Amino acid sequence: MEKEPKIEETSCFTYKVEMIIQILAEDEIKASEQLEKNGGYVTSRKVTLMDSVPLFNGKDSKSKSKK
Repeated sequence: MEKEPKIEETSCFTYKVEMIIQILAEDEIKASEQLEKNGGYVTSRKVTLMDSVPLFNGKDSKSKSKK
């Protein structure tokens, strides 16, 4: 008898993230380069969940389970 693989439920979560970042640098060009390359010090961060969508797991929810 072949064992059915376990079907995992997975969802996709979408977040809106607003941050204020501080960077110590000689000028704006170097600060911008450092931000893109290494990031900076996060002084403020606000996260808002925008949406959540279940993903298709390969199993049709309308079909009857085989026993």
